[in-house]
Amino acid sequence: FTASPAMATASILWLSLLHSSILANAIARESGAVVATVNISAPVSSFPHFWKRCFGSGHALLGTRSDWREHLQRARNELGLAGLRMHGVLDDDMSVTPDGHNYYWYNVDQVYDYMLGIGVTPVVELSWMPSALASCKPCHRSFSAGSYVGCACPPSDYEDWYKLVKAMAEHMVERHGIDEVSKWHWEVWNEMWGLNYPNDYLSLYNASAAALKAVHPSLKVGGPATMLLQHVEDFLQNVTRLGLPLDFVSSHHYPSDGCLAEPSVTNPDCFVKDLEATSAITKAYGKPFFITEYSDGLQGGPGFGHGGKHSDTSYAAAFLVRTIPKLAGKVDVLSWWAFTDIFEENWLTGTPFYGGYGLLNALGVAKPAYRAFQFLANAGTARYPVEIVDPAADYDNASTVALLATVEPLSGTSTLKLFASNFGPEDGANPWPWTPVARNVTVMLPGLAPTSGWLSRIDDQTTAPFAAWQKMGSPQYPSKSQLAALHAASEVSSEQVHVTDGRLSFEMPPHSVVYVRFESDGVHQYYA
Repeated sequence: FTASPAMATASILWLSLLHSSILANAIARESGAVVATVNISAPVSSFPHFWKRCFGSGHALLGTRSDWREHLQRARNELGLAGLRMHGVLDDDMSVTPDGHNYYWYNVDQVYDYMLGIGVTPVVELSWMPSALASCKPCHRSFSAGSYVGCACPPSDYEDWYKLVKAMAEHMVERHGIDEVSKWHWEVWNEMWGLNYPNDYLSLYNASAAALKAVHPSLKVGGPATMLLQHVEDFLQNVTRLGLPLDFVSSHHYPSDGCLAEPSVTNPDCFVKDLEATSAITKAYGKPFFITEYSDGLQGGPGFGHGGKHSDTSYAAAFLVRTIPKLAGKVDVLSWWAFTDIFEENWLTGTPFYGGYGLLNALGVAKPAYRAFQFLANAGTARYPVEIVDPAADYDNASTVALLATVEPLSGTSTLKLFASNFGPEDGANPWPWTPVARNVTVMLPGLAPTSGWLSRIDDQTTAPFAAWQKMGSPQYPSKSQLAALHAASEVSSEQVHVTDGRLSFEMPPHSVVYVRFESDGVHQYYA
């Protein structure tokens, strides 16, 4: 028997991997470091940039503000933000209909024209109810003054709602063309605000879907846009039973919602497990699964207007760099709520840091989570398999360290990029909170020739505008020099690193991110 060249190559690769695994375990035991082995000899798998497809904002009228537009343009350029979902496109402050029969799209056009002009596709949330159509008299508003000016209740007549949605879709197709508008996704309502399920919501969904499909069958409609992943399966059953059109399924979930799929099982990634379980339901019906709101959690805040100080720190950055790779192929859209703190739930005070949902604060200072998305924007579209060996995996035998290794499929290791996180969920974000400790990490890259790269960090010492603001005395209205200092504190620096003997080592503080890029052109910026 003579082995073929292919069999011989496979045997060599297998022995190499076995040797790497043995070596990784030995290094981990002897040094106490977390060892991440990247198998650059293995076939790569797809890594779609699904998190870029949509981000969230406040209510639609904010899109007429110049500062909001500056933030959106920046996020489009630096994060690859490709779609945007907003509340309240039909609110009274958008001046859509004064009487329920005449329609005016001027403000809507102002917002959508700008978005489309910079390459951002609307994800249209059909909300809230114009007061002229509302069944609640006086109009029931979900927030105090300074927020959404629409009614959280069903229409008095669903035929009037049908005509409104149909008129909006007709206007958009006339203005932008069916080829463009057929790329949009139209989501019916938000989190059952003012509606009951199933009666109110299914009636509203039926009228909305019928209106959109009457304009053109290619227009995409979906729901139920629930919080806590509620009503996904029964909504699918209902629309199937009733024969209603459905192009995608949407819901919302935050880590602070708790572990829903396995509430009695300790798991640092129970947020991921919840989305995987719900995704399996939607895939069984052959429907794409959109998470149209999520973040690092609402713990520590009221849940309306802001979530907690963690949103302003490296905690959020470490959460998303750990979480996003685990959801690739499971979720079709993962829309971070929200891209900017120009946001009016419970007033827009302009306070530089208050635990707001935004990636940019109201003054345009990039938070650590923004920088993490900026790192991920440069990820390749394929990934190598990674094996983690942690000799001190202290969170229910799971490591707080995770690593993503990406490349461009046809470019090989010259486009290799590494994204490491050291994360544990804080109190309120998981029934079993865990604060990670600082860890030494060794990345093994067996077969990679000696090379140099550039390493950038996010942690609460090196990329810390919130801490810099506190050190200033937390000014409500920073001076020009203070604002410049906050921008400087938000910047990410890079240091050159070297891979020797197929190894690279670095330290990771708690709730931190490390990004390493290997480029043949010598460019060392942390952004593309």
